[in-house]
Amino acid sequence: MEDPTGPALTFHVLRRAFKASIAEHLIPEAQWADHCKALLRELTDRAHVDSGLVNWIVRGEMAGRTRGNGRRACR
Repeated sequence: MEDPTGPALTFHVLRRAFKASIAEHLIPEAQWADHCKALLRELTDRAHVDSGLVNWIVRGEMAGRTRGNGRRACR
């Protein structure tokens, strides 16, 4: 059995925090990536933010792959 506090859960929590933040602050889509980077830096206390993680959080893309239904994850 997987540890429920492992990385997958952490990534989903970060994604939910991002989605809530853009909705609460009415962040336009053109600013999502920058907002995501800033939020991740704040929440993780790390200066470097992985671009793959940002893409996954913002658009549901991981390792250059898009979602099968062609819809953006945060809409």
